Amino acid sequence: MVAIHSNVAIRGNESRLQQDSRIDYEIKGFLPHSLRFHTHVTRCEPFSRIEMMASGDLVGTGISILDESNGVTRATFIWNLALTPPILDRLSQWKLFHNLFVWNHDFTMRSAVKNMQERVHYANA
Repeated sequence: MVAIHSNVAIRGNESRLQQDSRIDYEIKGFLPHSLRFHTHVTRCEPFSRIEMMASGDLVGTGISILDESNGVTRATFIWNLALTPPILDRLSQWKLFHNLFVWNHDFTMRSAVKNMQERVHYANA
């Protein structure tokens, strides 16, 4: 099993996300490179919606939406991002590398979802 490396840190004194929070990320999937980027929370409706701007190796916007229905919470993440490292951007134009990057993204996101589910389960225990 390949370990996924990620560091996520909220800058400042707050212990949870709120308007104007700034978060630093370093994410490494299966491939031998890491992506480093930062987000700035531009809108925060607790337990409902978070909007962010990203900068660094990824630039763009993100929205996280939480919906609760019949005791089940659904999380939806909508990101509109561009990859900024020139070498990764150039390689992603080639079908082989594009497919490899898509697979790595999916692999990393599955691991992130599993990690998130474990944290939510732990918080509710």
